[in-house]
Amino acid sequence: MKAGPILALVLLVLIAGAAGYYYLYRFYGIQSTTSPSTSCPPGQVLINGACINDCMNGATNPPSCDSSVQCTDPGGINNHVYHPARLTLVKSCITASGIVDRVLTETDGDLHVRLRLDPAYSNLTNNANDQYQYGDLVVEIICV
Repeated sequence: MKAGPILALVLLVLIAGAAGYYYLYRFYGIQSTTSPSTSCPPGQVLINGACINDCMNGATNPPSCDSSVQCTDPGGINNHVYHPARLTLVKSCITASGIVDRVLTETDGDLHVRLRLDPAYSNLTNNANDQYQYGDLVVEIICV
């Protein structure tokens, strides 16, 4: 038996193993048990053992990471909400992140975006979200 095919097979197994480890590490955050386990606060990621601000959140064209940017609540926003009296403003101008679970087109033409919140923002939903929206936060774009 020639050594060439055996060497090629061993090399293929090593490459597949390295690719599998990279895939798990890159896409699922799974790290080797030999590395120290460190977690970062929400909005930061662990890179080479240090927590750094994560402004990308997986976006292809992310916004700049400028902590000096302040949230502004446009004046008169309720003028653009259908029957605003049915809604209660709990807190204005907050941040949440998550994954879009589903986008629904309503009969009035609006889009309801069901957002599966990241764990750090799970306090923004309640039993009604669990019962009627599969636990998701419903987000709607308001034309201003």
